[in-house]
Amino acid sequence: MSLANREAEVAIADLEMAIALCKMNIAYLQNIGLEVKQVEAYRRVVAYLEVKLKSRVHQPVGKPAAGKARRRPDEPPLLTDEEIAKLTGDEVVTHLHQEKLPRLQIERLAAIRFSVTRGALSTLRTRAALIEKLMTLVANERTHDSISRAVRSEENGR
Repeated sequence: MSLANREAEVAIADLEMAIALCKMNIAYLQNIGLEVKQVEAYRRVVAYLEVKLKSRVHQPVGKPAAGKARRRPDEPPLLTDEEIAKLTGDEVVTHLHQEKLPRLQIERLAAIRFSVTRGALSTLRTRAALIEKLMTLVANERTHDSISRAVRSEENGR
């Protein structure tokens, strides 16, 4: 058995133990008089975790999960992190107007170019919302640049 498989088995065993502990806590929460609604919410979370664990157990280590987006040959080429970081606002807008640019590439652009966190990206449910957010970030950046130029020219005029 390879090291990766052994580590995966240990991780799965740890998660199973944690879920079992959570299940035991359900009875405890009921016994201390927690509201039924709260206990049921906790029970649903534990059930969700259990389903997620089971759905991942049989996935071969090193293989992408089912449904993972893959780059198709007709997609625009991927940029390196360095290239993304150096994009101007106009170049970002040009990339955003490419209809075949997949959401994963747009998220990567947001994370690298504008330091948008994964949590913030996950709240943007649609591709259109994500693009709108990036357009706003580009506009904000342009505004800040204009203000900086105005301040510098005023300081130079003194």
